[in-house]
Amino acid sequence: MAIRRTRLIASSIVVAVLLGALRTVSQAQQAFTIIPTISDSEEFTDNVLLSPTQTRSDLITTLVPGIQITGQSARLKGTFDYSPAVNLYALTPSEDVVGQNLYANGTATLVRNALFLDARGYAALTPSTPGLSNGVFGAPQALPGITGFGPGGLGITQGIPKAQLTQTTSFSLSPYLTHQFDDLGTAELRYTLTNTDLSGGTTVLGGPVPSSRTMTNEETATFQTGKDFGRLSALFSLDNASSSGTGVLSGARQQVAVVNPAYALTPRISLTASIGHENLDYGGLPPTRIDDLIWSGGVQLTPSQGTLISASYGHQNGVTSPTASIVYSLSPRTTLTATYSSMLNTTAQAIGNNLALSGVNPSGQLIDQRTLLPLTIVNPALGVQTGLFRTEQFTGTASMSLERDTLSATIYRSDNSVQAQTTPPSSTSQNTTGGNINWARRISPVTTTNLGVGYSQTSFPGLSSMQNEGLLTIGTSISYMLTATLSAYAGYNRFDRSSPDPALRVAADVVFAGLSKSF
Repeated sequence: MAIRRTRLIASSIVVAVLLGALRTVSQAQQAFTIIPTISDSEEFTDNVLLSPTQTRSDLITTLVPGIQITGQSARLKGTFDYSPAVNLYALTPSEDVVGQNLYANGTATLVRNALFLDARGYAALTPSTPGLSNGVFGAPQALPGITGFGPGGLGITQGIPKAQLTQTTSFSLSPYLTHQFDDLGTAELRYTLTNTDLSGGTTVLGGPVPSSRTMTNEETATFQTGKDFGRLSALFSLDNASSSGTGVLSGARQQVAVVNPAYALTPRISLTASIGHENLDYGGLPPTRIDDLIWSGGVQLTPSQGTLISASYGHQNGVTSPTASIVYSLSPRTTLTATYSSMLNTTAQAIGNNLALSGVNPSGQLIDQRTLLPLTIVNPALGVQTGLFRTEQFTGTASMSLERDTLSATIYRSDNSVQAQTTPPSSTSQNTTGGNINWARRISPVTTTNLGVGYSQTSFPGLSSMQNEGLLTIGTSISYMLTATLSAYAGYNRFDRSSPDPALRVAADVVFAGLSKSF
């Protein structure tokens, strides 16, 4: 074990030095910033397998070499953060795992004002059973003085055995052609190729997550009306997507034609609507077919700068339901948001859609480009499943950013009803209600603390009766800048799952300390 760790540390240092040389070369170009990084942590856990009966301790060494690239030139802008995490277990070597962590997005201008190419990528080890992270991160995700916007190798998977982790990867390539017809409107033709893989981990029922590999080809044509139409605006959209691979998306097709008109009654009040048709075809057991009209009516309000309220009621994905979204800025430092939606999709589709909407803010945090609020590519409160689900979801968030403190609080409710499965019983319906609070404080210019607490209640049908679980997660850490590019950190994570079934009760404590270096 000592020899193996020494070789791993030496290899990581060599990689970091080589990446440092790349950064030196890039500085001459002044267009992009390349920051090689490396992190090393030691973790102690008192329940290495997260088992209700076979509780045993272990020491885990985690090495995370990485590279972060950001920048913009005349024809290329993008973000790239790659940081594979190597976990070595002193007493349980069968748990050794290498997790791939990546976030990347970039846009290239092939023909000015006409032809563009968008590329995106995501990879992360994701807890495959519900609520293991609860949205709480004990380890610092972005240490002071060291930018970091990718999934990272710390926090979300700390102390979780590899049997309960799923490796998630998603990549997309999207060339698109756009043309503006003066003030008449703007047309866009787009082709998107998306590949998403899920592998490893156990389901909520305790069986293995079926490996899922999906390739989706999507063609989209849109036209957005311009100033010539005055108060009336409309977005016309044609979309055709077909998928191949394994699971419920094997042979799946989605064809949607819809127009979304809006009329501005005043500069701050608009009436919205939609009318169209959808033809949805999913595989799995049983197959799902929807050939139906799309319609909705609603209102959009912008009562003040930084505040947007939209609500509608309509029919889509075969069901009739309301949809609502609120972004309300109490002050330049305080924002309240709430969303309610009903949808029909798979985990792979949700990952691809979230990746397409994602961006990075100046602080290096993943955000939804529509609302500029923090975004999670994979929902941490739900287990990874490969079926088709009808999901009703509510999320409310309050965030405050002060001179030395950042505070966020989130509540959520998700009702997932399984519609189709890859192979029974690989998927199950589940309801989750919970919330979390995360607080970070900059104690001094070189010292930052983090504290997070989360709790959720999850219900799902077991083999003989309904199962109910309570999940409590606590995470806290402190980081200290030794130099402008070197930080030390230490912290503690607590995981406690309660259940009427003794076989599902699990508790674990994780203590960790480490160093993080950028070059």
